[in-house]
Amino acid sequence: MTSITPVYLMSPPGPEWTVRARSNVFSQAAGTSETPLAPQARADWLMVAHAIERAGGRVLVAPPPPHLNLTGMPYTAEAGIFFRDEKGAPGFLLPNMKPAHRHAEATYLAGYVSALGWRARKVNATWEGQGDVLRVDLERMVHTWGEGPYARTSREAYAEVAHLISRRHIQVGFKADPWFHGNTFLGFYASAKGERRWMLVCPAALQDGELARLRAFVPEAEVLELQHDESVAYATNALQVNGTVIAPTGLPARVHEVWRSLGLEIVELPLQALFRQGGGAAVCLTDRLDGFDASQIPAHLTLSAWEAQS
Repeated sequence: MTSITPVYLMSPPGPEWTVRARSNVFSQAAGTSETPLAPQARADWLMVAHAIERAGGRVLVAPPPPHLNLTGMPYTAEAGIFFRDEKGAPGFLLPNMKPAHRHAEATYLAGYVSALGWRARKVNATWEGQGDVLRVDLERMVHTWGEGPYARTSREAYAEVAHLISRRHIQVGFKADPWFHGNTFLGFYASAKGERRWMLVCPAALQDGELARLRAFVPEAEVLELQHDESVAYATNALQVNGTVIAPTGLPARVHEVWRSLGLEIVELPLQALFRQGGGAAVCLTDRLDGFDASQIPAHLTLSAWEAQS
């Protein structure tokens, strides 16, 4: 079977990057810093991008717009989702984000994806992309919506997007306090050939009855039930790229044991600015482009080209 090189859309932080709106509970708790954060944010971003490419993935760079300080752009999990229509033509579902400081991102992304030859499609309901669409495999997706003070993606978004991006899907509700996206309490990891699978989930985050529905949707998966503190440490924001997991530092040993049981290599990254200050680890910093051929990445938008130009 021919392996497919996974491609991740990533957007580097601009020269004025800082923690701006503090619109999630994690960035609110980070405190303030007198030290300029942009250099550390760039270093964090490069650590993730290089780790992806060392693991056999590719990065498609979305440069930050020079005329706008869109500090949310590096968190490209919310950038939207690549899909192909019934004729196989490429499209991209644009986000409709809740935080006011991120509204302009969709306009910028519309131009960016259109230049790539993808059809931009607007989502009318409040929807934050892969922050609330979790990939089990190429056939199955879990869509999440929250209820509470930190809620982002709305329940209504599911009807607009689910049928476009996977053949099988389920929607589950969660308690949006302190969790704000599905990827803050739920994650799926598999052995390199996909014969074994684990679901990492924090039951305290879920609305009543939803854990049972998740188990039924992914019946083959072994389940690690996370405690509140393990979830807040972003155990489910570790990114699997082929046989590697790119994880934030400080996770408990039992989480590492799950990944090792799958034969995965673990790469730990501290991400002092983008994670410890901004509230997003490797999953938050990437948007996986399922169905996009890595050979189609324009030469000027590769990671190596961006490093050479910046």
